[in-house]
Amino acid sequence: MLERFFWRVQQILKFIENLKTLSEAGADIIEIGVPFSDPVADGPIIMKAGHEALQNHITIDYIFDELDKHQNEINCKYVLMAYYNVILSYGEKAFFKKCKERLYELRYLSGIKIIKT
Repeated sequence: MLERFFWRVQQILKFIENLKTLSEAGADIIEIGVPFSDPVADGPIIMKAGHEALQNHITIDYIFDELDKHQNEINCKYVLMAYYNVILSYGEKAFFKKCKERLYELRYLSGIKIIKT
């Protein structure tokens, strides 16, 4: 299993390009980390990536919008990994409604993982 983590903002801002590349290379599933302002359960690299992403306006709405725009160009499943605080801030009903509309399925609760099926 190939594991690749994009943490630099230049890579984060090109995350759709990265998803397409990984999908074309044969990835079965790709995890997309949703940035959070206080990632106390993460290590320094992921904390830095989240901070830089938020400074560059990478939000859950941005991620949803980009995935929607390019849904036909990504041929593998993907997982959204987020702290539950992101969902609470977004609004639980609105968040899960959006996931349902986009065919994401709740698969794993830790931070929380949502898989596109």
